Amino acid sequence: MNRLGSTVGAALLVLLSLGEARAATHSVSLLGVSGPGGGELSEQLEWALAELYDVVPGEVYRAAAQRLGHPGATPDEVKYMCRRLRLDALVAGSVQPRGVVIVVRDGATGAVSARGVYPLDGRPPIALKDRVLGDLARAFERVHGVPRGGEVAQPAPRPSEGDEEPADLSELPGTPETPAPAATVKKSAPSEPVLAGWVGVGLSLFTRRLDFDVSGAQAYGGGTLAAVRVEGGVFPFALAADYAHDHPILACLGLAGSYERAGSFNSQTASGNEPGEAWRWRLGALGRIPLGRAPGHGALLVDAGVDQLRYAHRSERQLGVPDVGYTLVGAGLGLDQPLGTRVLRLGLRLAFSGLVDSGPVTNADEYGTASGWAVETEGGLSVWPIRWLWLRAGARYTRVALAFDGNGMRFAHSAADQWIGGAFEVGGAL
Repeated sequence: MNRLGSTVGAALLVLLSLGEARAATHSVSLLGVSGPGGGELSEQLEWALAELYDVVPGEVYRAAAQRLGHPGATPDEVKYMCRRLRLDALVAGSVQPRGVVIVVRDGATGAVSARGVYPLDGRPPIALKDRVLGDLARAFERVHGVPRGGEVAQPAPRPSEGDEEPADLSELPGTPETPAPAATVKKSAPSEPVLAGWVGVGLSLFTRRLDFDVSGAQAYGGGTLAAVRVEGGVFPFALAADYAHDHPILACLGLAGSYERAGSFNSQTASGNEPGEAWRWRLGALGRIPLGRAPGHGALLVDAGVDQLRYAHRSERQLGVPDVGYTLVGAGLGLDQPLGTRVLRLGLRLAFSGLVDSGPVTNADEYGTASGWAVETEGGLSVWPIRWLWLRAGARYTRVALAFDGNGMRFAHSAADQWIGGAFEVGGAL
């Protein structure tokens, strides 16, 4: 690559005009750009390449190379790994005093097929994104690509002591080469790394309102309570990046749960205050369905599991309102959507559940047996300042509807128990 200098718009125009040529590269991996400002440039390049190519994340390549015992940078080792991962090209770079160095390795041979240096001239590395991306498209046309048949790659020889090939691809030096003819790129979907797990802790505020359909039944309106909230989840098959890449469906299956407990509180009665307790938890299976496989696209989240909500007092007789202990089994559908950038994400969820148990409110000396259902809506906005740290603010509304059979000591046809709250959390992700 000499000058490595055309804009993304020009490159895309060439791609659209030439269509799908036989020599099109369709599988690449970006190992990263080291040095000051290189991380941001690498991230933006990966997002842009993902719209044009099948991009295998750099962490997948490194994990597979380490597992297979070929983490080096000799042509034979790079060739072996590219054949195993079916990569047509491998890209790496570094920010050096003379500028940004970008290197392209041919997946078929493991050798350097193109190399370029971009002077910074006082600009940040991210300012070179369009130039680098345009010339990468041209460089990819030069690579031969790996076989697409069922061939099995043979183990690569171990590097010799006298091998002059640098061990770190991101620090390869060099001088610009003559640019290749304009590339024709096949636009295909990339493999986006799946979130392997997360854990969060935070503070929530909620209030509760219980109403019956008859005037003789005493309602309850609790004040605002503060609670500690803990949540977490794991996608077991995504913990190994290379396995997740080879088995994307399994990598999207996981488990998630949350627990929320209010501090001690009192409810006012005619004779004083009555101590109470309130908590809720959820445990279930979780599935992630990508809405397109580019990193900028969102995903649908499908869950199914068990919820339990409890609100009780030391003496429900003194309070005049029965305790509740709802056990719900149901399913939900959610959306996880980036808002134009990976830093900001919108989360939405809607769930329906059937009532398995209601607790003391359905005892014979209270309102008797009942059937019921519940609906829950959630929404939140999360900020990811760095890839493994997130901050989230959200709100939740839960409504439990009860229909009594009329065989209890107290009478009502139905009841509505509403829980409204919000939470702020901080957490980490794998």
